[in-house]
Amino acid sequence: RATAVAVQSDGKIVVVGSSIAANNYSTPFVARFLPDGKVDPSFGGGDGVVFTDWEATTFASAVAVQADGKIVIGGSYWNGFNYDFAIARYDVSGNLDPMFDPAGTPGLKNFDFIGINDSVYSLAIDGLGRIVLAGNSADDIRSGFAAARLNPDTGELDASFGGDGMELNGVGSGHAGAYDVVLDSQNNLVLGGFAYSGEVQRFAFMKVLRN
Repeated sequence: RATAVAVQSDGKIVVVGSSIAANNYSTPFVARFLPDGKVDPSFGGGDGVVFTDWEATTFASAVAVQADGKIVIGGSYWNGFNYDFAIARYDVSGNLDPMFDPAGTPGLKNFDFIGINDSVYSLAIDGLGRIVLAGNSADDIRSGFAAARLNPDTGELDASFGGDGMELNGVGSGHAGAYDVVLDSQNNLVLGGFAYSGEVQRFAFMKVLRN
């Protein structure tokens, strides 16, 4: 199932999503097509697609392309107990980027936000090349708008954002979550999603300052 699409500066089309693997857990995929819709033979070893095995159920929900052509995807990763934020970065040929989270599993990064279940639903690249993630973080009682920012070189959490690279904000009286993020000209985040007011679900948005 495809869940997000991006278009590169050269017109190539990047599609991400998740596929059920033989071991019955979900595996993210990245596919790239030429502007005319044909498979891009320069990506993924010639067949135009890359599957990334995180060795646990992982969903891809968002994609962005950096100025240097590297592809960043985001979603959620099952750690055995609950879901964490999940991010991966690929080079222009579809190989995992060894410079991304080199102290962990190069090319892959997952981290606990604040809640029990954390999911990335949207991502963007700001004017300084930093990776901005948006989604929700939930516990048993409520959930909130979750945003994180990563440094562009190694993918470390950017401590200049929220003190630890993460921001969680409640909206309304119960569950809330962000499904999209865009950046304004000052690199402030604008998030859109939903929030409950009593038992009524409403649309919601908020602006989070870049610092």
